[in-house]
Amino acid sequence: MGLGVTKRIYFDHAAATPLDLRVAKVMAPYSSTEYGNPSSVHAGGRKAKMAIEGARKQVAEVLGAQAEEIVFTSGATESINLGYRGIIGAAPKERRHVVTLATEHMATLRVLQDLGCEVTFLPVDEDGLVSADEVMKAIRPETVLVTMMYVNNEMGTILPIAEVGKMLAKMKRVTKDIYPIFYTDAVQAVNSLPLNVTKLHVDALCLSGSKMYGPKGSGALYIKKGTPIKAQIMGGTQEHGMRAGTENVGAIVGLAAALKIAQTEHEDYEKRLRPLQKMLFEGILEKIPGVSVNGHRTQRVCNNVNVSLPEVDGEAVVMYLDSAGIAASTASSCTSSAGASHVIKALGKSVAAAESSVRLTLGRGTTKQQVKKVIQELVRIVALLKIF
Repeated sequence: MGLGVTKRIYFDHAAATPLDLRVAKVMAPYSSTEYGNPSSVHAGGRKAKMAIEGARKQVAEVLGAQAEEIVFTSGATESINLGYRGIIGAAPKERRHVVTLATEHMATLRVLQDLGCEVTFLPVDEDGLVSADEVMKAIRPETVLVTMMYVNNEMGTILPIAEVGKMLAKMKRVTKDIYPIFYTDAVQAVNSLPLNVTKLHVDALCLSGSKMYGPKGSGALYIKKGTPIKAQIMGGTQEHGMRAGTENVGAIVGLAAALKIAQTEHEDYEKRLRPLQKMLFEGILEKIPGVSVNGHRTQRVCNNVNVSLPEVDGEAVVMYLDSAGIAASTASSCTSSAGASHVIKALGKSVAAAESSVRLTLGRGTTKQQVKKVIQELVRIVALLKIF
């Protein structure tokens, strides 16, 4: 905590969210009294197994899926690895082409690089958007996978997942081919947008508990029934044989509870945060000349503000904000130490603009007073840094 700071302001909800107390209450027994191994046949084990299957059913109901289509994981990165490696590993060897976006999460980019696939990285426009037609034009006979974030983790831009999914489903009805599989990372969408796998027309979808007021180290992967996929962790038969190892019952139950809360309350979340987002954008643009907005101004989720600040280093701004008791970031929490954001550069912006970008992400507890304080501190810090 910075010198003289008595209460911190947290504007980094895209990186991690606090655990909802309602979720913590549901999880509590599984770290104290209900500690049985779900694979054990005794009463404690059976009770743990029932808790997992109840959570699986709850996640499936929220997503409009079947319980057998849900695999619990340790988070979105594992879900991406399982999904990509499992789908590509189960496909015919001639199917090794993948279509994705230049602005995808580093987990996507690194896994695809490691797999050695031929990848078409679709460019985005200056707002970080791509059309469904552009995605469809990139598909080839050997395309095994099309993968796109529903909401970009750095800019908060909303991508046309349902439109792409509908076009892919129509194409596959004509070709009678199960490929390409359509995968979406819905991690940053869950608090703001409705998630229904049927309406989105996706074959696979991943979630992370830590981004929706659930426990860290928890995740889920939806895999449509009939989708060829190969397990990546061998051992026991847990998770339908898709993920061996003793399950973290508390985390699984917590993730299911967090998902239900997030999806039940997403409209209220939108109504409360959209005015605060507008206030933050307008305050920054009005009081700091030369600021540029990263991502589409309105076609983005309600909690994300990403801007490039003129003639300053984004990391320095974040450090000064931290000293003032404000938590923010420059990019994805997974790439914040890797230099200029590849996402901002993909918008056609300069390295300087990418290096001066700052991401401010609001949450359920954000207030007008906090927004005013952040604007005030940003104005002060930018002016201070320009002196040096």
